[in-house]
Amino acid sequence: MPPIPMVNVLFIEDRPSAAARIVELLCAADREEFAISFEATLEDGVRRLDRESFDVALVGLTVLGDTGAPGIAELQARAPLLPVVVLCRNDERKAAADTLRRGAQDYVADAECTAELLGRVLLWAVERGQTSSQLAFLTRHDALTGLANRAAFRDRIAQALARSERSHKPGALLLVDLDSFKKINDTRGQDIGDLLLEHTAGRLRALVRPYDVVARLGADEFGVLLEEVTEARDAGRLAERVLATIAEPFVIGSQEIHTTASLGAAIFPFDCAEPSALLANADYAMG
Repeated sequence: MPPIPMVNVLFIEDRPSAAARIVELLCAADREEFAISFEATLEDGVRRLDRESFDVALVGLTVLGDTGAPGIAELQARAPLLPVVVLCRNDERKAAADTLRRGAQDYVADAECTAELLGRVLLWAVERGQTSSQLAFLTRHDALTGLANRAAFRDRIAQALARSERSHKPGALLLVDLDSFKKINDTRGQDIGDLLLEHTAGRLRALVRPYDVVARLGADEFGVLLEEVTEARDAGRLAERVLATIAEPFVIGSQEIHTTASLGAAIFPFDCAEPSALLANADYAMG
């Protein structure tokens, strides 16, 4: 039987007696192992989030402020994907239910808590949080390669343009199209075509810095966003490396795939300072 995963819980509660009882219940929960980090104030809990990561936060309603909104917003600002479960008294159920509209995953009344109930509520919150994170990832990333998708890439371009305007440091946008991809897909099969795209994504990521952005924009089209380019010719040198690395044979299973790429580049903010126009200029440069 595989080991039970540890669930890291950030517990924030300003009522000492309630805090002691909940810690005791969590320690007694036999379905999961909980690692509990306790703080008595929201401020201390937020500071804890700055230096540690947690799977779920269990937070007393009184800690969160009058409506719960300020406290939940502060927690989400530090850890946007952290699921929050609200702990309340019996007479605070309505207010606790309102926190669900503010971003909380669930709430539970401390007076009726058992070890099993509390453990189940926290685990459900973690599972729902993981599902939400996966959905959020999929809306911003290409499912096949894991790269940023077109919508996310446009947002990153807009952010890069704004930073370039403030810092007066140029950047570059490269668009890369695989040549003959449709022919390879038709003759070798879609499975080989998909693996070719995955291998291409890996090669492009290996060429750039960790903070540069590589995206899949279409069936066989990729984008590369570079910030703080020292000179325009730096982008030119990267373009040469991109074309060279894609021209190297791809070994996929027992097959060797040969292809080339077409590439277009635009330098910002010189070519333009708007995402759509920058993409259009790079596409035009590709010919």
